[in-house]
Amino acid sequence: MDEAVWKKCRKQIVLKLLPFTSFSLPGEYCSSQPDACFTPMEHINLSSLTLQSQEQHLVKDLFLVYMAYQGNSIRFVKEGDSITWTVNPSSDTCLRSALYTDACLPLAATLIQLRHNIKNICCELSRGRVALAVGSAAEEFFNSEVMPLLVKLELENRSDQRSLTLAEVATYMRPYMQITKQLNDVLATMIKDFLSLALNLCHLNDLVGGEVLSMLSEQIRKCVSPTTRDMLQKFEVAGLEQYFELLFWWIRYGKIQDYCHDVYFIISYIFID
Repeated sequence: MDEAVWKKCRKQIVLKLLPFTSFSLPGEYCSSQPDACFTPMEHINLSSLTLQSQEQHLVKDLFLVYMAYQGNSIRFVKEGDSITWTVNPSSDTCLRSALYTDACLPLAATLIQLRHNIKNICCELSRGRVALAVGSAAEEFFNSEVMPLLVKLELENRSDQRSLTLAEVATYMRPYMQITKQLNDVLATMIKDFLSLALNLCHLNDLVGGEVLSMLSEQIRKCVSPTTRDMLQKFEVAGLEQYFELLFWWIRYGKIQDYCHDVYFIISYIFID
């Protein structure tokens, strides 16, 4: 059977087998654009504040957008794979320029995409056990590695223990630039193209089961960063645990409980006269 035909048949079968194939989360959990209730940015005048006060205002907003929430003076619109930023034009020009350095808004854009990709994978049960395991491992990485640092820095800054500058925040967050970008690329490869999903078409990037594991193996082979490689290997192990369990049932008991059709078997019969 052709791969594209199999994927189309798989989707139809999974839709019939699973009681529900997806669920949604509140928009506040992972924003795509500012809500209508937000105060228009032109009504927030920062020019009357001192340079230090402006910077503190923007630092607080930066922590919000790192976590995929909208700020008062830093807001974004997510369309597909692109993030469009709007920074309060009444803020100081130098501060606005500092926001566009690598570990500020560019990193925030990666983290926003990462949150959305994790949500898309983990909320779409029809993607299969392997993809869900990888998505859950990615969510665990974000919640255990990235979020604690963001919360720690935000609490320190909010409690006036120390007033962080944009440059200091960028210094703390810079180590996560490469690893989050690599992780986001991996998850994006697993996710269907929106148009293909809407048209009920099979996209080459709609990876299932062993395809996810093969893609991870290739990414690990190409990766030059030891830290990123270790992370990808953890994702691979999480996926392999699910895949090997399916194969174990097939080998040991002669049946397979694969409701999401992660495994694609080709059975050949040999007839002997």
